Amino acid sequence: MLQPIATALGIPKGRDSIYLGTIEHSVCPREITFRGNIESLVPGASVRFVLRFHGLLELHSLELDFTDFGLPASFVEVVASERVAAMQRRDHSAKVRGHRHFILATYDEVFEVICQGYELALEEPLPHLPPEEGEQEGEDG
Repeated sequence: MLQPIATALGIPKGRDSIYLGTIEHSVCPREITFRGNIESLVPGASVRFVLRFHGLLELHSLELDFTDFGLPASFVEVVASERVAAMQRRDHSAKVRGHRHFILATYDEVFEVICQGYELALEEPLPHLPPEEGEQEGEDG
């Protein structure tokens, strides 16, 4: 079952919702951090975010056009994940403890993460600025 994850400002939904800026992957400690903007939570504004997954065991990335998840939201948890259960069955070193399975769908990529948990921080919404008088949207100066 896919369970949408709500932020303090609502549930991000749709391809045009989450845009990545940077990804930082650390081996010690095992974590991955995503930074970018969420466009669908506040009308007419962007919300910068930092999403860190810690206790990372598995990470997959796939270009969005090649996925077929049919996600109800851009950030979901796979409840009762068969992948986590399979990892627990073959865990000979007692590393799988309370791990969870998440899917993060961004504009271009979909990430699957199996980890112990996550932390999500949102900044204050930044209103989209209208183009300056005489400028046209998308014009390179």
